Amino acid sequence: MKLLKHAFTFHFITVIIFAIIYYSISSDHFVSITGSNTPFTFVDYFNLSITIQSSVGLSSILPITNLAKTIIILQQCTLLLGNVSIVYFFSQL
Repeated sequence: MKLLKHAFTFHFITVIIFAIIYYSISSDHFVSITGSNTPFTFVDYFNLSITIQSSVGLSSILPITNLAKTIIILQQCTLLLGNVSIVYFFSQL
């Protein structure tokens, strides 16, 4: 049970960190799939981050610059590393 708490904490902190990163690099790096010109809020970037971390892939925000795409790739790699680590630790029990 302790491992599950650690895994949840890891993923939640990762979501928060990447949401802050997305919010800080500005909306010039992202575009809405709806075509809306409304500025993105932190909640929009939190939604993007949690969508990536949960690997659902249905976000309403798309990266349009190489910087934004690279940061999303880093978050996806972090997700994979976290999941592989969890499987490894469970296999050691």
